[in-house]
This record gives sequence, structure tokens and C-alpha cells, in this order.
Amino acid sequence: MTKTLLGVLAVGTLLVAACGSDSGSDDGGSGGGGNPQKDVADLLVDALEGQEVTFDEDCIRDKASQLSDEDAQLIADAGTEGTAPDISDEAAAIGDQLIECVDQGS
Repeated sequence: MTKTLLGVLAVGTLLVAACGSDSGSDDGGSGGGGNPQKDVADLLVDALEGQEVTFDEDCIRDKASQLSDEDAQLIADAGTEGTAPDISDEAAAIGDQLIECVDQGS
């Protein structure tokens, strides 16, 4: 069974798509700052900023910090336009928790 992209990106991408918006921004890769968890959080925050959704950036960063280095790097390398990386079940579970960081009423 193919795993879907970690909720870090899936939540952001799906929320953006559900709003009918086109973010139009991302170079498709990691920021290369040496901290893949930060890169993942930055990807999601960047995808959500400017959209008509309210989110808790500290919550997103906290959830992303729980990712293993390997999973975070796979996600950061995929970027928002990349194909879904093969992440661990633990990373997928963390992704599922990201919905808590987004105001469902927005």
C-alpha cells in the first residue's frame, strides 16, 4: 500500500486545494538549513500563509519537531510539488495530528 505524503504537507496542500487557491510558491525542495524538521515546518507554514485559514505556527513547528531526521528529510526534499515520499508509520501518525494545528472553522 502506498503511503500518502505526511500530513505536514498533505494538510497544507489539501487545505489550500479545498479553498480553491493556488499557492504558486515553492522551489520543490528543502531549504538546506541542516534541520529537516524546521524545513518541513517552514514548508507547511509557507503553504498556509496567505490562505484563508487560521493556523497555529507553534503547533505546526512542535509536531514537525517530532519527526525523525530521515522522515523529515524525505518530506523536505519532496517539497510541496514533489511526489509523496515513503515515510514511516510514525511520521504518518504525526501528520495526522497536524489537523489539530489548523482552525477547522477557517
